[in-house]
Amino acid sequence: MKKYLIPKEGRFYKANLHCHSTVSDGKNTPEEMKDFYKANGYDILAITDHELLVDHSHLSDPDFLVLTGYEYAICDGSLEDLKVYDKYVRMKTIEFNLYPKDQHNETQVMFSPEYVVHGEVYRAPNVKCYGEYIKREYSMEFAQRFIDEANKNGFLVALNHPSLSLEDTYYLKDLRGLISMEMINQGTFYGSAEYNAQMYDYFLRNGMRIGCTASDDNHIARIYGNENDIRPWAFTMIKARELTASAVLNAMEKGDMYSTQGPIINELYIEDNKIHASFSNAKAAVMKTNLRYAPEKIAATNEYINEACFDLIDDLKYVRFTVIDEYGRYADTRGYFLDEI
Repeated sequence: MKKYLIPKEGRFYKANLHCHSTVSDGKNTPEEMKDFYKANGYDILAITDHELLVDHSHLSDPDFLVLTGYEYAICDGSLEDLKVYDKYVRMKTIEFNLYPKDQHNETQVMFSPEYVVHGEVYRAPNVKCYGEYIKREYSMEFAQRFIDEANKNGFLVALNHPSLSLEDTYYLKDLRGLISMEMINQGTFYGSAEYNAQMYDYFLRNGMRIGCTASDDNHIARIYGNENDIRPWAFTMIKARELTASAVLNAMEKGDMYSTQGPIINELYIEDNKIHASFSNAKAAVMKTNLRYAPEKIAATNEYINEACFDLIDDLKYVRFTVIDEYGRYADTRGYFLDEI
């Protein structure tokens, strides 16, 4: 009997879960960002402007979903340093994306109006927030308090670009209540080596049950195309029962998604104590675990593979798959803990 890890039912939707518009420091309006992503084969766009939660749900079409969200930063430095580029790039930050389950909700969590320094700053005095304005503190205690408050008030919370943010893996591992972290942030992939597989496995080995995503973090409407550029780009594939906010957010919360720069994973299931994956043409597939044990299947020269099957051994804590194509682009499933399979 097959046990599907990526659900059998529903369909995959291509999503960018992190981008910015003219509401903060982006170069395009929300309408322009929506039109661009729709024209480039996406099904879902989350507009997550810095510090400002704006309802964009009216931009959705029956065949394209625009999710409401925003990005929240906890900075290890002064607010004046935040406004100075040369100081900001040296500043450690903890940054989250928040997605309200009620897509019309514009009430923000632990709001600090002085953090609104980009774009439509006129919105700051009129922001609705839960409780009083608050002074932010760069600490794991404050970060956990923020996650808890966001969860309590109906938000999904994701960890953004930890490498770019100069974050400390050792301390982040204790955070709880996150649905995902950015395995790949394409906007900083080259400059900050934002492929966070090692950090992600460290989190899993330390008991953090968290999904993974890949995103553009776009501040301008552009994308690399396979037809004329083999450089990787990044997106998240979400398996949901339908293209509605409630169905997609539910799938995100359950971890029914994977991160990719191009390779497509079609199925992932367990049968007869073996884990099976099928995927688009690839050069390698690896089963990552909490052990040094990492079996792999490699394509022969001038050939491709489309499936892989590995044994599940008794002392595994979790498993996940990485698929690599001929251009060195990665796709990564989340970690599946064997005690919940």
